[in-house]
Amino acid sequence: MAKKFIFLTNIGTSDIKELKKEKERFFEVTKKFLKENKWENLTLGILEPEIEKLEKRYEDFPSSKIFLFGTKQEPSHSKDTIYAAEIAKRKILSRFNLDEEEIEIIPIKKNPADFDKMQAFYKDFLEGLKEILNENTDLIVSITGGTPAQNFSLLLNSIFLYPEKLKAIYLFEGQEKPKFLNINQKIFDEIIKNQIQILKENELFYPSIKLIEKWPSSFTYDEKIKLEFSSAISQFNFQKAKEILERHPRLFSETEKEKLNKYLKFPQLIKKRKLTQEYFEIYLDLILEVWKDAKRKWRQGEYTDFLGRIFRIEEGILHYIFEYETQVITQPLNGNSYPEFEKWAKNEEFVKSWCEKEKIEKLTAPSKKFLREYLEHKFSEYKSFVRLSIRIQNLSYLRNKSILAHGFEGISKDKIYHSLGDDFNQELIEWIENKLQKFKDAFKKKLSLKN
Repeated sequence: MAKKFIFLTNIGTSDIKELKKEKERFFEVTKKFLKENKWENLTLGILEPEIEKLEKRYEDFPSSKIFLFGTKQEPSHSKDTIYAAEIAKRKILSRFNLDEEEIEIIPIKKNPADFDKMQAFYKDFLEGLKEILNENTDLIVSITGGTPAQNFSLLLNSIFLYPEKLKAIYLFEGQEKPKFLNINQKIFDEIIKNQIQILKENELFYPSIKLIEKWPSSFTYDEKIKLEFSSAISQFNFQKAKEILERHPRLFSETEKEKLNKYLKFPQLIKKRKLTQEYFEIYLDLILEVWKDAKRKWRQGEYTDFLGRIFRIEEGILHYIFEYETQVITQPLNGNSYPEFEKWAKNEEFVKSWCEKEKIEKLTAPSKKFLREYLEHKFSEYKSFVRLSIRIQNLSYLRNKSILAHGFEGISKDKIYHSLGDDFNQELIEWIENKLQKFKDAFKKKLSLKN
Protein backbone atom coordinates (compact mmCIF):
# COMPACT_ATOMS: atom_id res chain seq x y z
CA MET A 1 0.00 0.00 0.00
CA ALA A 2 1.37 3.44 -0.97
CA LYS A 3 2.28 5.65 1.95
CA LYS A 4 0.38 8.83 2.75
CA PHE A 5 1.50 11.84 4.73
CA ILE A 6 0.25 14.65 6.91
CA PHE A 7 2.15 17.87 6.20
CA LEU A 8 2.31 20.62 8.83
CA THR A 9 3.76 24.04 8.08
CA ASN A 10 3.79 27.46 9.71
CA ILE A 11 3.12 30.38 7.43
CA GLY A 12 5.56 33.24 8.08
CA THR A 13 6.17 36.72 6.75
CA SER A 14 8.86 35.36 4.39
CA ASP A 15 6.69 32.74 2.73
CA ILE A 16 5.47 34.97 -0.09
CA LYS A 17 8.51 35.91 -2.13
CA GLU A 18 7.24 39.25 -3.41
CA LEU A 19 6.17 40.46 0.05
CA LYS A 20 9.36 39.84 2.05
CA LYS A 21 9.95 43.58 2.42
CA GLU A 22 6.43 44.10 3.81
CA LYS A 23 7.00 42.33 7.14
CA GLU A 24 6.01 45.30 9.29
CA ARG A 25 2.59 45.57 7.60
CA PHE A 26 2.24 42.03 6.34
CA PHE A 27 -1.25 41.51 7.74
CA GLU A 28 -2.77 44.48 5.90
CA VAL A 29 -0.88 43.85 2.65
CA THR A 30 -1.91 40.20 2.39
CA LYS A 31 -5.48 41.11 3.32
CA LYS A 32 -5.54 43.59 0.45
CA PHE A 33 -4.11 41.08 -2.06
CA LEU A 34 -6.74 38.57 -1.06
CA LYS A 35 -9.63 41.03 -1.05
CA GLU A 36 -8.69 42.42 -4.47
CA ASN A 37 -8.08 38.92 -5.83
CA LYS A 38 -4.50 39.77 -6.87
CA TRP A 39 -2.80 36.75 -5.33
CA GLU A 40 -2.39 34.57 -8.44
CA ASN A 41 0.97 36.05 -9.46
CA LEU A 42 2.49 35.75 -5.98
CA THR A 43 5.16 33.11 -5.38
CA LEU A 44 5.26 30.71 -2.43
CA GLY A 45 9.03 30.69 -2.13
CA ILE A 46 9.08 28.14 0.70
CA LEU A 47 5.92 26.09 0.36
CA GLU A 48 5.93 25.29 -3.34
CA PRO A 49 9.42 23.72 -3.35
CA GLU A 50 8.60 21.73 -0.23
CA ILE A 51 5.31 20.40 -1.59
CA GLU A 52 6.98 19.59 -4.93
CA LYS A 53 9.41 17.40 -3.01
CA LEU A 54 6.53 15.63 -1.28
CA GLU A 55 4.77 15.13 -4.62
CA LYS A 56 7.82 13.33 -5.98
CA ARG A 57 8.34 11.26 -2.83
CA TYR A 58 4.79 10.02 -2.20
CA GLU A 59 2.77 8.10 -4.78
CA ASP A 60 -0.46 8.68 -2.86
CA PHE A 61 0.13 12.45 -2.82
CA PRO A 62 -3.43 13.61 -3.65
CA SER A 63 -5.05 11.72 -0.77
CA SER A 64 -2.76 13.12 1.90
CA LYS A 65 -3.50 16.07 4.18
CA ILE A 66 -1.91 19.54 4.48
CA PHE A 67 -2.33 21.83 7.50
CA LEU A 68 -1.31 25.50 7.24
CA PHE A 69 -0.85 27.43 10.50
CA GLY A 70 -1.62 31.14 10.17
CA THR A 71 -1.50 33.65 13.03
CA LYS A 72 -4.72 35.50 13.83
CA GLN A 73 -4.05 37.25 17.12
CA GLU A 74 -6.65 39.12 19.15
CA PRO A 75 -6.26 42.03 18.66
CA SER A 76 -4.68 41.63 15.23
CA HIS A 77 -0.93 42.16 14.84
CA SER A 78 0.83 43.82 11.91
CA LYS A 79 2.72 40.58 11.20
CA ASP A 80 -0.25 38.19 11.38
CA THR A 81 -0.22 35.59 8.61
CA ILE A 82 -3.81 34.32 8.44
CA TYR A 83 -4.45 36.00 5.08
CA ALA A 84 -1.12 34.73 3.77
CA ALA A 85 -2.26 31.22 4.76
CA GLU A 86 -5.45 31.69 2.71
CA ILE A 87 -3.39 32.86 -0.26
CA ALA A 88 -1.12 29.84 0.17
CA LYS A 89 -4.10 27.49 0.28
CA ARG A 90 -5.53 28.88 -2.96
CA LYS A 91 -2.14 28.72 -4.66
CA ILE A 92 -1.56 25.11 -3.59
CA LEU A 93 -5.05 23.99 -4.63
CA SER A 94 -4.49 25.48 -8.07
CA ARG A 95 -0.85 24.47 -8.53
CA PHE A 96 -1.15 20.85 -7.37
CA ASN A 97 -4.75 20.15 -8.40
CA LEU A 98 -5.87 19.18 -4.89
CA ASP A 99 -9.36 19.02 -3.41
CA GLU A 100 -10.53 21.67 -0.95
CA GLU A 101 -10.74 19.23 1.98
CA GLU A 102 -7.10 18.19 1.54
CA ILE A 103 -5.85 21.55 2.81
CA GLU A 104 -6.92 23.06 6.12
CA ILE A 105 -5.97 26.40 7.68
CA ILE A 106 -5.47 26.39 11.45
CA PRO A 107 -5.63 29.86 13.03
CA ILE A 108 -3.26 30.66 15.89
CA LYS A 109 -4.80 33.28 18.19
CA LYS A 110 -1.95 33.44 20.71
CA ASN A 111 1.33 35.35 20.45
CA PRO A 112 3.48 33.25 18.06
CA ALA A 113 6.65 34.49 19.78
CA ASP A 114 5.53 33.14 23.17
CA PHE A 115 7.31 29.80 23.57
CA ASP A 116 5.10 28.48 26.37
CA LYS A 117 1.87 29.29 24.54
CA MET A 118 3.14 27.74 21.32
CA GLN A 119 4.24 24.62 23.20
CA ALA A 120 0.70 24.19 24.57
CA PHE A 121 -0.94 24.96 21.23
CA TYR A 122 1.04 22.46 19.14
CA LYS A 123 0.88 19.78 21.82
CA ASP A 124 -2.94 19.97 21.79
CA PHE A 125 -3.09 20.01 18.01
CA LEU A 126 -0.68 17.11 17.49
CA GLU A 127 -2.41 14.96 20.09
CA GLY A 128 -5.57 15.38 18.01
CA LEU A 129 -3.85 13.72 15.02
CA LYS A 130 -3.47 10.33 16.70
CA GLU A 131 -6.54 8.86 15.04
CA ILE A 132 -5.47 9.74 11.49
CA LEU A 133 -1.74 9.11 11.90
CA ASN A 134 -1.91 5.37 11.23
CA GLU A 135 1.00 3.06 10.48
CA ASN A 136 0.79 3.92 6.77
CA THR A 137 1.06 7.69 7.29
CA ASP A 138 4.17 9.82 7.79
CA LEU A 139 4.19 13.10 9.67
CA ILE A 140 6.04 15.75 7.66
CA VAL A 141 6.92 18.93 9.53
CA SER A 142 8.31 22.01 7.83
CA ILE A 143 10.50 24.15 10.10
CA THR A 144 11.23 26.88 7.55
CA GLY A 145 8.42 29.45 7.84
CA GLY A 146 6.97 31.07 10.98
CA THR A 147 8.64 32.23 14.21
CA PRO A 148 11.36 30.34 16.12
CA ALA A 149 8.87 29.65 18.92
CA GLN A 150 6.38 28.18 16.42
CA ASN A 151 8.84 25.97 14.58
CA PHE A 152 10.51 24.56 17.62
CA SER A 153 7.29 23.99 19.49
CA LEU A 154 5.94 22.16 16.45
CA LEU A 155 9.12 20.14 16.00
CA LEU A 156 9.64 19.29 19.66
CA ASN A 157 6.09 18.14 20.21
CA SER A 158 6.23 16.11 17.01
CA ILE A 159 9.38 14.36 18.25
CA PHE A 160 7.84 13.65 21.65
CA LEU A 161 4.56 12.31 20.25
CA TYR A 162 5.53 10.69 16.95
CA PRO A 163 9.31 10.06 16.91
CA GLU A 164 9.04 7.12 14.50
CA LYS A 165 6.75 8.86 12.04
CA LEU A 166 8.38 12.27 11.97
CA LYS A 167 10.27 13.61 8.99
CA ALA A 168 11.40 17.22 9.12
CA ILE A 169 11.81 19.24 5.94
CA TYR A 170 13.76 22.48 5.71
CA LEU A 171 14.61 24.95 2.96
CA PHE A 172 17.99 26.48 3.75
CA GLU A 173 18.32 30.18 3.02
CA GLY A 174 19.71 30.84 -0.45
CA GLN A 175 18.91 27.34 -1.72
CA GLU A 176 16.14 26.35 -4.11
CA LYS A 177 15.57 22.75 -3.06
CA PRO A 178 14.46 21.76 0.44
CA LYS A 179 16.00 18.85 2.31
CA PHE A 180 14.67 16.16 4.58
CA LEU A 181 16.61 16.27 7.83
CA ASN A 182 17.73 13.13 9.56
CA ILE A 183 16.91 13.94 13.14
CA ASN A 184 19.94 12.26 14.62
CA GLN A 185 21.58 13.82 17.63
CA LYS A 186 24.27 15.73 15.77
CA ILE A 187 22.00 17.46 13.23
CA PHE A 188 19.26 18.06 15.74
CA ASP A 189 21.70 19.60 18.21
CA GLU A 190 22.88 21.98 15.52
CA ILE A 191 19.34 23.12 14.73
CA ILE A 192 18.56 23.53 18.42
CA LYS A 193 21.76 25.51 18.86
CA ASN A 194 20.82 27.89 16.03
CA GLN A 195 17.37 28.43 17.42
CA ILE A 196 18.66 28.98 20.95
CA GLN A 197 21.07 31.55 19.51
CA ILE A 198 18.13 33.38 17.89
CA LEU A 199 16.21 33.27 21.17
CA LYS A 200 19.27 34.57 23.02
CA GLU A 201 19.74 37.41 20.54
CA ASN A 202 16.13 38.41 21.15
CA GLU A 203 16.73 38.15 24.92
CA LEU A 204 14.09 35.43 25.28
CA PHE A 205 15.89 33.96 28.26
CA TYR A 206 13.28 31.56 29.61
CA PRO A 207 12.58 29.61 26.37
CA SER A 208 16.35 29.46 25.76
CA ILE A 209 16.83 27.85 29.16
CA LYS A 210 13.99 25.39 28.58
CA LEU A 211 15.49 24.27 25.26
CA ILE A 212 18.92 23.81 26.80
CA GLU A 213 17.37 21.74 29.61
CA LYS A 214 15.73 19.46 27.05
CA TRP A 215 18.87 19.17 24.91
CA PRO A 216 21.82 19.88 27.20
CA SER A 217 24.39 18.90 24.56
CA SER A 218 23.33 21.89 22.42
CA PHE A 219 24.95 24.44 24.73
CA THR A 220 27.34 24.25 27.63
CA TYR A 221 26.22 24.20 31.25
CA ASP A 222 27.98 27.53 31.80
CA GLU A 223 25.89 29.19 29.09
CA LYS A 224 22.70 27.92 30.72
CA ILE A 225 23.78 29.41 34.07
CA LYS A 226 24.49 32.79 32.48
CA LEU A 227 21.06 32.76 30.83
CA GLU A 228 19.45 31.99 34.20
CA PHE A 229 21.30 34.96 35.68
CA SER A 230 20.14 37.28 32.86
CA SER A 231 16.58 35.99 33.25
CA ALA A 232 16.62 36.73 36.98
CA ILE A 233 17.95 40.27 36.41
CA SER A 234 15.29 40.94 33.74
CA GLN A 235 12.60 39.94 36.25
CA PHE A 236 14.20 42.09 38.98
CA ASN A 237 14.65 38.92 41.01
CA PHE A 238 17.98 40.08 42.37
CA GLN A 239 18.02 37.56 45.22
CA LYS A 240 17.86 34.68 42.75
CA ALA A 241 20.57 36.33 40.65
CA LYS A 242 22.71 36.56 43.79
CA GLU A 243 22.25 32.85 44.51
CA ILE A 244 23.31 31.98 40.95
CA LEU A 245 26.35 34.27 41.15
CA GLU A 246 27.45 32.88 44.50
CA ARG A 247 27.30 29.30 43.16
CA HIS A 248 29.21 30.18 39.98
CA PRO A 249 31.32 33.32 40.65
CA ARG A 250 33.88 32.53 37.94
CA LEU A 251 31.24 32.98 35.21
CA PHE A 252 30.58 36.63 35.93
CA SER A 253 32.58 39.80 35.45
CA GLU A 254 33.38 42.29 38.18
CA THR A 255 31.01 44.74 36.49
CA GLU A 256 28.13 42.27 36.73
CA LYS A 257 28.91 41.57 40.38
CA GLU A 258 29.10 45.27 41.26
CA LYS A 259 25.84 46.00 39.45
CA LEU A 260 24.02 43.22 41.29
CA ASN A 261 25.42 44.31 44.66
CA LYS A 262 24.13 47.83 44.03
CA TYR A 263 20.63 46.60 43.22
CA LEU A 264 20.58 44.38 46.29
CA LYS A 265 21.62 47.31 48.45
CA PHE A 266 18.76 49.60 47.39
CA PRO A 267 16.08 48.12 49.71
CA GLN A 268 18.51 48.58 52.61
CA LEU A 269 18.98 52.25 51.70
CA ILE A 270 15.20 52.73 51.61
CA LYS A 271 14.92 51.26 55.11
CA LYS A 272 17.43 53.83 56.39
CA ARG A 273 15.15 56.61 55.04
CA LYS A 274 18.17 58.76 54.12
CA LEU A 275 18.58 60.30 50.65
CA THR A 276 22.29 59.83 50.09
CA GLN A 277 24.39 60.17 46.96
CA GLU A 278 24.50 56.38 46.71
CA TYR A 279 20.71 56.17 46.98
CA PHE A 280 20.23 58.48 43.99
CA GLU A 281 22.88 56.74 41.90
CA ILE A 282 21.30 53.33 42.37
CA TYR A 283 17.74 54.67 41.96
CA LEU A 284 18.73 56.16 38.60
CA ASP A 285 20.30 52.88 37.46
CA LEU A 286 17.15 50.96 38.44
CA ILE A 287 14.91 53.29 36.42
CA LEU A 288 17.18 52.72 33.41
CA GLU A 289 17.10 48.96 34.06
CA VAL A 290 13.30 49.05 33.85
CA TRP A 291 13.61 50.89 30.54
CA LYS A 292 15.98 48.23 29.23
CA ASP A 293 13.38 45.60 30.05
CA ALA A 294 10.57 47.73 28.56
CA LYS A 295 12.45 47.87 25.23
CA ARG A 296 12.89 44.12 25.38
CA LYS A 297 9.13 43.66 25.84
CA TRP A 298 8.41 46.03 22.95
CA ARG A 299 10.70 44.07 20.61
CA GLN A 300 9.04 40.83 21.66
CA GLY A 301 5.53 42.20 21.01
CA GLU A 302 4.60 41.96 24.71
CA TYR A 303 2.79 45.30 24.68
CA THR A 304 0.84 44.79 27.91
CA ASP A 305 4.05 44.16 29.86
CA PHE A 306 5.68 47.07 28.03
CA LEU A 307 2.93 49.41 29.18
CA GLY A 308 3.29 48.30 32.80
CA ARG A 309 6.98 49.12 32.73
CA ILE A 310 6.43 52.51 31.08
CA PHE A 311 4.11 53.58 33.90
CA ARG A 312 6.70 52.43 36.43
CA ILE A 313 9.36 54.53 34.68
CA GLU A 314 7.08 57.57 34.61
CA GLU A 315 6.37 57.21 38.32
CA GLY A 316 10.05 56.69 39.05
CA ILE A 317 11.09 59.87 37.23
CA LEU A 318 8.55 62.03 39.08
CA HIS A 319 9.49 60.64 42.49
CA TYR A 320 13.22 60.84 41.73
CA ILE A 321 13.12 64.53 40.78
CA PHE A 322 10.91 65.41 43.76
CA GLU A 323 13.16 63.57 46.19
CA TYR A 324 16.30 65.10 44.75
CA GLU A 325 15.00 68.67 44.94
CA THR A 326 13.17 68.49 48.29
CA GLN A 327 15.32 65.84 50.01
CA VAL A 328 12.04 64.23 51.13
CA ILE A 329 11.80 60.48 50.61
CA THR A 330 8.62 59.27 48.90
CA GLN A 331 9.19 55.54 49.28
CA PRO A 332 6.34 54.04 51.34
CA LEU A 333 7.05 52.95 54.89
CA ASN A 334 5.65 49.48 55.65
CA GLY A 335 3.92 49.54 52.30
CA ASN A 336 1.28 52.18 52.89
CA SER A 337 2.44 55.30 54.72
CA TYR A 338 4.59 58.29 53.81
CA PRO A 339 5.55 59.95 57.09
CA GLU A 340 8.32 62.19 55.70
CA PHE A 341 6.13 63.36 52.85
CA GLU A 342 3.19 64.07 55.15
CA LYS A 343 5.42 66.09 57.44
CA TRP A 344 6.76 68.10 54.50
CA ALA A 345 3.27 68.65 53.05
CA LYS A 346 1.98 70.26 56.29
CA ASN A 347 4.31 73.22 55.91
CA GLU A 348 4.18 73.74 52.15
CA GLU A 349 2.02 76.58 50.83
CA PHE A 350 1.62 74.99 47.42
CA VAL A 351 0.15 71.88 49.06
CA LYS A 352 -2.51 73.92 50.83
CA SER A 353 -3.66 75.63 47.64
CA TRP A 354 -3.50 72.34 45.74
CA CYS A 355 -5.69 70.58 48.32
CA GLU A 356 -8.23 73.40 48.10
CA LYS A 357 -8.27 73.10 44.32
CA GLU A 358 -8.70 69.34 44.49
CA LYS A 359 -11.24 69.65 47.32
CA ILE A 360 -9.42 67.31 49.66
CA GLU A 361 -8.68 67.84 53.36
CA LYS A 362 -5.00 66.96 53.30
CA LEU A 363 -2.32 65.31 51.19
CA THR A 364 -1.11 62.01 52.66
CA ALA A 365 0.60 60.41 49.65
CA PRO A 366 2.68 61.68 46.70
CA SER A 367 0.27 61.10 43.82
CA LYS A 368 1.61 61.46 40.30
CA LYS A 369 -0.86 64.26 39.62
CA PHE A 370 0.42 66.24 42.59
CA LEU A 371 4.08 65.60 41.72
CA ARG A 372 3.56 66.75 38.12
CA GLU A 373 1.86 69.98 39.14
CA TYR A 374 4.31 70.70 41.95
CA LEU A 375 7.38 70.16 39.78
CA GLU A 376 5.93 72.21 36.93
CA HIS A 377 5.13 75.05 39.34
CA LYS A 378 8.41 74.97 41.24
CA PHE A 379 11.12 73.82 38.81
CA SER A 380 10.92 74.98 35.21
CA GLU A 381 14.08 73.03 34.27
CA TYR A 382 12.12 69.77 34.56
CA LYS A 383 9.32 70.81 32.22
CA SER A 384 10.39 68.26 29.60
CA PHE A 385 10.05 65.36 32.07
CA VAL A 386 6.68 66.61 33.32
CA ARG A 387 5.52 66.69 29.69
CA LEU A 388 6.74 63.10 29.31
CA SER A 389 4.58 62.12 32.28
CA ILE A 390 1.55 63.93 30.89
CA ARG A 391 1.94 62.20 27.53
CA ILE A 392 2.23 58.79 29.16
CA GLN A 393 -0.92 59.52 31.14
CA ASN A 394 -2.74 59.42 27.79
CA LEU A 395 -2.20 55.67 28.01
CA SER A 396 -4.02 55.38 31.35
CA TYR A 397 -7.36 54.47 29.78
CA LEU A 398 -5.70 51.73 27.75
CA ARG A 399 -3.92 50.39 30.84
CA ASN A 400 -7.08 50.47 32.96
CA LYS A 401 -9.01 48.38 30.42
CA SER A 402 -6.23 45.77 30.27
CA ILE A 403 -5.30 42.98 32.67
CA LEU A 404 -2.80 45.41 34.24
CA ALA A 405 -5.74 47.04 36.03
CA HIS A 406 -9.49 46.41 35.78
CA GLY A 407 -10.23 44.81 32.41
CA PHE A 408 -9.47 42.10 29.89
CA GLU A 409 -8.81 44.14 26.77
CA GLY A 410 -5.69 43.41 24.75
CA ILE A 411 -3.01 46.00 24.05
CA SER A 412 -1.41 46.41 20.63
CA LYS A 413 1.17 48.75 19.14
CA ASP A 414 -1.56 50.51 17.13
CA LYS A 415 -3.66 51.08 20.26
CA ILE A 416 -0.68 52.54 22.07
CA TYR A 417 0.07 55.00 19.28
CA HIS A 418 -3.62 55.90 18.94
CA SER A 419 -3.88 56.60 22.68
CA LEU A 420 -0.83 58.87 22.62
CA GLY A 421 -2.83 61.38 20.59
CA ASP A 422 -3.10 62.58 17.00
CA ASP A 423 -0.35 65.13 17.56
CA PHE A 424 2.17 62.44 18.51
CA ASN A 425 4.10 61.71 15.33
CA GLN A 426 7.37 60.27 16.60
CA GLU A 427 8.75 56.76 16.96
CA LEU A 428 7.82 55.90 20.54
CA ILE A 429 10.93 53.99 21.62
CA GLU A 430 13.25 56.63 20.18
CA TRP A 431 11.22 59.40 21.84
CA ILE A 432 11.37 57.81 25.30
CA GLU A 433 15.03 56.89 24.78
CA ASN A 434 15.89 60.52 24.10
CA LYS A 435 13.94 61.71 27.16
CA LEU A 436 15.63 59.17 29.42
CA GLN A 437 19.06 60.00 28.03
CA LYS A 438 18.49 63.66 28.96
CA PHE A 439 17.23 62.56 32.38
CA LYS A 440 20.31 60.39 32.89
CA ASP A 441 22.74 63.07 31.69
CA ALA A 442 21.15 65.78 33.84
CA PHE A 443 21.32 63.81 37.06
CA LYS A 444 24.69 62.19 36.42
CA LYS A 445 26.00 65.73 36.14
CA LYS A 446 24.20 66.91 39.29
CA LEU A 447 25.43 63.91 41.26
CA SER A 448 29.01 64.31 40.05
CA LEU A 449 29.03 67.95 41.11
CA LYS A 450 27.78 66.96 44.58
CA ASN A 451 30.46 64.30 44.94
